[in-house]
Amino acid sequence: MAKDDDLDISGPKPALATPPATAAAIEGAARASAVSPSEAAGLDVTGDAGIAEALATGRIDAAQAQTLLIEQALAEQLPADASPELVEGLRAEISALLGGDPTLDALLRR
Repeated sequence: MAKDDDLDISGPKPALATPPATAAAIEGAARASAVSPSEAAGLDVTGDAGIAEALATGRIDAAQAQTLLIEQALAEQLPADASPELVEGLRAEISALLGGDPTLDALLRR
């Protein structure tokens, strides 16, 4: 019996079957990806330079800059037909990973 802290070395797991995307899911993802990261956050800021300028001038704070950077990365890296569930899951994971990053926090608060 495996304990919670034991590694499972039983070999590779079979691939999970992913259901095909529905037309509604594709349309929803396309609409979501058509919105710029700054629009999603309710700000008129685009690109790295725009985020840096808005942060430097005080139009946004460090938390908003981090949110915009995450949204920008998701918009640039994910395909247009990415499901809203995938986008939200990645957004949550990235936010959790960067939430306690002292280096990023220091850079955003300069």
